[in-house]
Amino acid sequence: MSFSQDLKQQITGIIGEEESEKKAELLSFFYMIGEYERPDLVTFYTDNTGVSRKLIMLLKLFFPEKYAFKVQYKGQFKKVFYRIAVYVPDEIFFNLNYKFPELNDKKAFLRGAFLARGSITNPKKGYHLEFRCPTFPIFIMLKEQLMAFKIEPKGIIRKQNYFLYVKNGEMISDFLKVIGAYSGMFEFEETRVIKEMKNIVNRRNNLDLANLDKTIEAAGRQVRAIELIKAKIGLDNIPVNLRELAYLRLEHPYLPLAELGSLVSPNLKKSAVDYRLKKIEALAEEL
Repeated sequence: MSFSQDLKQQITGIIGEEESEKKAELLSFFYMIGEYERPDLVTFYTDNTGVSRKLIMLLKLFFPEKYAFKVQYKGQFKKVFYRIAVYVPDEIFFNLNYKFPELNDKKAFLRGAFLARGSITNPKKGYHLEFRCPTFPIFIMLKEQLMAFKIEPKGIIRKQNYFLYVKNGEMISDFLKVIGAYSGMFEFEETRVIKEMKNIVNRRNNLDLANLDKTIEAAGRQVRAIELIKAKIGLDNIPVNLRELAYLRLEHPYLPLAELGSLVSPNLKKSAVDYRLKKIEALAEEL
């Protein structure tokens, strides 16, 4: 199973608490993989079993006894596709002008968009989050929802499809947090730390290789602790003397303690940086 498929498996079971969240996710599926086959019939196509199950669950909530499910085989190799149809006479449910007033609605929308037409490259190979949007209005809408969380995608048009993509590792990590893929986020961050630490080693021939494993382990432990605090209570709610260092460690997960201390205002010695990072880890253990 690919990294992207594993992430989707993690989040298919997430159900929003409020009705508006469920509606936002269902609308996201409609925008990304749905279409009006005729005025009173909306159809969805997906090759993902988990997505098809979630679609049916959401349709049951809003359109009980109005949906139909069918397995189809397409292409030369008879790839399995799931066709889910829902009869919506006189309905205005699937409205392209719908706005998402609440932050959790936006999160649900992005979760659905990723499940429907999103993918993330294994961080061991590179940092790449991508969405394939069927139309330009949906491209714009999805971009706006991502920007609401300070995730800044770039766009490109390929073969009449509109693609949004993000190559910034920290933004991809934030996206995983937004859609509720916490396990995937921690795995992504750990891989990112190890990868960037090894890149530093290649650039610094004088680095003491005997301490490399210890340095990588400590950096990974620190980043995991900070990400946990960020997810649970937010970094803005920890003591001021720890907050700046926490943000800096996320931005520079591979930097040695002495260099990290030089970025703090006022500068900190290596021992002071080590002391504060241990306090951050202790705080994370209490959560």
